[in-house]
Amino acid sequence: YILMADVDLSGYAWEPLCNDSDAPFTGIFEGNGHVISNLKGVNGLFGYTSSVSSSAEIRNVGIENASVSAQYEDQWNGIIGGIVAYATDDTTISNCYFQGDIDSNANIIGGIAGRFSSKEPVESCWMAGDIRSTNVGGSYDAPRVGGILAESGRSSYLTVNGCIHSGSIETEGY
Repeated sequence: YILMADVDLSGYAWEPLCNDSDAPFTGIFEGNGHVISNLKGVNGLFGYTSSVSSSAEIRNVGIENASVSAQYEDQWNGIIGGIVAYATDDTTISNCYFQGDIDSNANIIGGIAGRFSSKEPVESCWMAGDIRSTNVGGSYDAPRVGGILAESGRSSYLTVNGCIHSGSIETEGY
């Protein structure tokens, strides 16, 4: 998939692409250097990526003037990411950025990806904006929050190169 022009989402309530774990995004999303602006919703660009049999690559796209705000009735649920909420298996994210704020009581919040359980890299990405977690947490399940990634299911494989977060991270509770 190739983004052929900038996209302005003003006036739309954004629902992430491939927001079902049973139907994740696979293939290549080429942003082509374009920008998606005014994304307002409960998550970033993609909900779920990759699957056991197929890989996913998201590259060369920017998200500007974004606002992600999701409040979950059950705060132990919820994974939020500016570009991808839950990247599994063979997902690569490169040359992407998310400029905006994230405010949620979700259990996992990341500026670029919430949960990144891939052995492929995250490279040359940045997040500029504030992240606020209102998840109260507990001694056995503290919320996970990060400027680039919040959690890695395969920490021994994780590679993050040339990424930066500029902004504050504020958490409440445990």
